[in-house]
Amino acid sequence: VGALLRRLWPFLLPATAAVWLGAELFALCQTQWLEAILGILLLLYAAAGLIGFRQRLKSRHERPIGVACGLVNGVLAGLTGSFVMPGVIFLQALRLDRHKLVQAMGILFTLSTLALATALYYHGRLTLSIGLSSALALVPAVIGMFIGSRVRHLLTEIQFQRIFFGCVLGLGLAILKSAVW
Repeated sequence: VGALLRRLWPFLLPATAAVWLGAELFALCQTQWLEAILGILLLLYAAAGLIGFRQRLKSRHERPIGVACGLVNGVLAGLTGSFVMPGVIFLQALRLDRHKLVQAMGILFTLSTLALATALYYHGRLTLSIGLSSALALVPAVIGMFIGSRVRHLLTEIQFQRIFFGCVLGLGLAILKSAVW
């Protein structure tokens, strides 16, 4: 984790800080449109992954692109509550092995969650009951992470990618369905 933090801080710092701006802009936007856009982005991302489209980022571009992706990821996280776009694309473009990729995503999601909770609380959008519900939801999430960690070691890289992109596709469809209906 330490090596990942040293490598990814130019991405993680703006991704975490920009959540505040996204949470501020949230009040100005219609959430139905934000949900629809997020659903479409996830569908496109999953489709690209399932057909084998892969970006490769040259090491000399890692920091500037990381900062830009971090800023966009943070704003979108504050607007939508999703920490995936474009942060996961950036992390995948680094060609991390699946174990480091999952660790990097975990770091991103943890930092973004803490930043979002803080920003929403500050802006009066995170009540005690919502906070308690979210805290209780951590129990199945941690169980799922434990099971996923065990299963991930049993899968080949190709199997892992198919399952990962299949889940992103399902998530995108669910979000788009929620936005439209």
